[in-house]
Amino acid sequence: MGSHHPRLAPILEEQAIVLHHRGELELAESQARRAVAIRIPAADSDPRGTAEALGILALVLRERRKWTEAEPLLRRAVTLYESRPGSATWDLANALAALASVLKERGQIDESDALLRRAAALKAHAAN
Repeated sequence: MGSHHPRLAPILEEQAIVLHHRGELELAESQARRAVAIRIPAADSDPRGTAEALGILALVLRERRKWTEAEPLLRRAVTLYESRPGSATWDLANALAALASVLKERGQIDESDALLRRAAALKAHAAN
């Protein structure tokens, strides 16, 4: 199994999460970037996996206050979740909330509020 094998991505993602929890953000970012690099070519066949990898990288970037890098990753994750309606409602809502958080930090309060309202509506609808 090579360093770009698709089965390596979930391991790199888990490593990134563990490193994030331990506060080793530079290493977490590195592992998350490797996972994204593996997932992106498979985005059409595995949009959910790709969106999850993008979300993990965005999480680390948010923690490092790299808002301008996190925003496009989260927008892409939202687009990928939206490409499979109904199959990832909770994931979509969480990605919308994460994007709203980044936008709030960047001073885009109106868009942040709209995304939070949408995320809340999705979760309320899914809970019923």
